[in-house]
Amino acid sequence: MAEEEVMAEVETVQAVYGDDCKVVGAYPPHFHLHLMPRTADVTSQQFVEATIGIRAGFQSHQRYVLLIPRALMRRGRNIL
Repeated sequence: MAEEEVMAEVETVQAVYGDDCKVVGAYPPHFHLHLMPRTADVTSQQFVEATIGIRAGFQSHQRYVLLIPRALMRRGRNIL
């Protein structure tokens, strides 16, 4: 994947998640997503939430990505 294509994918993630997406590094992509169920808009129903970090690494061979993106939970609330 060319750098321009990767940057377009990062912009798409930002457009979908809005303020819940913090880009730490653009290339290779590294971002944090704050995830909550839709009930989280109602304060009395805010039981579960998580912030996950996603970091992609690139090592390609004939347009096939060999390194799998890493995802880790940075912060969680009421998640086992």
